[in-house]
Amino acid sequence: MRNKYNLAELFSGIGSQCKALKNLGLEINTLATCEWDVHAVIAYDILHSKNISIPDEIASMKKKELLEKLKEFTFSNSGKEPLEYDSLKSYSENTLKHILASITRNRNRVDISTINGKDMPWNIDILTYSFPCQDLSNVGAFHGYNKGIDKNSGSRSSLLWQVGRILSEMRAAAISLPRFLLMENVPTLLSARHKKNFDVWLSDLENLGYVNQYYELNASSFGLPQNRPRLLMISVLTGTDSAEREFVKKYFEGKSAEDVINDYHRSDYYHQYTIAELLRTDYTNKDLYEEALECTPNDTESRRKIWQDNPQLILPDGKINPAYDTIRTITTKQDRNPNSGNIYFESGVDGRGTFRYLTPRECMLFMGFNDNDYEKLKQNNIEFHKGDALFARDKVIRMAGNSIPVKLLEGVFLQILQLDELLTEFHRHRKENLFGVEKLDEECNSIRSYMHRHGLRSRLGDKYYPENADIAYPKYKSAVYIYDCFSHGHSCKDLALSDNNNLYLEQLSHSMQEQDKAEQQKVIAKGWNVIILWTCELTPTQRDTTLAWLEKTVRNNFGNKTTVGEIMTYGG
Repeated sequence: MRNKYNLAELFSGIGSQCKALKNLGLEINTLATCEWDVHAVIAYDILHSKNISIPDEIASMKKKELLEKLKEFTFSNSGKEPLEYDSLKSYSENTLKHILASITRNRNRVDISTINGKDMPWNIDILTYSFPCQDLSNVGAFHGYNKGIDKNSGSRSSLLWQVGRILSEMRAAAISLPRFLLMENVPTLLSARHKKNFDVWLSDLENLGYVNQYYELNASSFGLPQNRPRLLMISVLTGTDSAEREFVKKYFEGKSAEDVINDYHRSDYYHQYTIAELLRTDYTNKDLYEEALECTPNDTESRRKIWQDNPQLILPDGKINPAYDTIRTITTKQDRNPNSGNIYFESGVDGRGTFRYLTPRECMLFMGFNDNDYEKLKQNNIEFHKGDALFARDKVIRMAGNSIPVKLLEGVFLQILQLDELLTEFHRHRKENLFGVEKLDEECNSIRSYMHRHGLRSRLGDKYYPENADIAYPKYKSAVYIYDCFSHGHSCKDLALSDNNNLYLEQLSHSMQEQDKAEQQKVIAKGWNVIILWTCELTPTQRDTTLAWLEKTVRNNFGNKTTVGEIMTYGG
């Protein structure tokens, strides 16, 4: 299995995609990122760079020089609105150095609208894009964000079309397009309000040479106890290669959302976390107590209502509430109504309530990051204004809420890795003339010629005969199917797939055979018999024996019977 991938992350946030791929044991070469939120820009660097020291050439710069370097970029302090240059000037010199170091080290393009496709890197294996969902989500609509992804609407969610522009510019500049794309957003993209736009997006990708498959998935199905429904879409670049395109489509036809979940559950990466495992309630730990205290509201009527209206994850008796096995979706704020859930907590501090919200650490844990990730942010926290920490409580919660569940991404990336390996096998077999539409056409014509010389006239499938059959013998009511071993999952000695694909062969064999059987039953229902030939039976050493069997089977085994509905395979 390939273990090194070139990655480009658009709307990269704190890098859930990179985290998930590394969790799968892959070596990641990040060719490009794109993120404008200054907090996430630095957090990405801290979480994913092996060395986060400030390079000497940046460390020696004074504030004026740093601002000159950074003023060409459009940043945001909120993740929603652009940061005014005057505000950037108020940042500490140390913060500016970290921003510039992160941009340089992680090849961050900052503002997606300024990226020109001709400047994108070559040989991207996977490009991810998780464009803003404010104008798509139900929460966003509640707060007045309702422009959707309409082109030229100026909404944050409409930045989706920038991705298409960049890909089109890459193609125009003859730069290799990414082999795989991964989109993540909210399922409301499929709603009546947005589906027309989404269909246009699918069409645009198809015109660029991609085959698309989307799945509605939930983080709770991938081991994280959080109800977070999401729409994930895999796009595979096949270009004008019709055989490869059909192979990828066949793969997706046999791969439902349930299959994606089951594949992940069978992997070594799956672990079902419980709410209790991810809450940090050991208050004898000074750090955990202080984090809990920071998320404990004042005892007011409005705050007590938050406790009453939302899931009470830990009850006053200190026990986990059995009514909940998942928390609600983590959003960018927890001090709100509604929120993800609350924990009974008596801080002993006058004026404070008797419950708390999720802490920033816990928000990151429920998104699939770990304690070490949070500690990295905590240990590398800096002041960007006097008395104002870069990774303050609400900033970390917002970054977590804007992120993607890491375990969910692991499950979807497993599909990309599996398909990538199969495509490698596909091209190897085709190169060795073991697979391909042209090869099968040649075999079909050769078989028809052989049978014709032996007095058996055939027809190609059409409206008068079984349309999906490769060859039809009307006199004998026999339909012949020539199946390629690779694409139909035949477990034969000539199909030398790598050990990593054994599981896939089982899945492919099952899904393809189910499709094949459905086609065969239609033929049988019309009063025809079915004969199956595998390409491994048509090799030079077996060809004559196989064709002799075929002649005998058509002429004698079926021809002398008054019944129909037989399915015959060579050697079977």
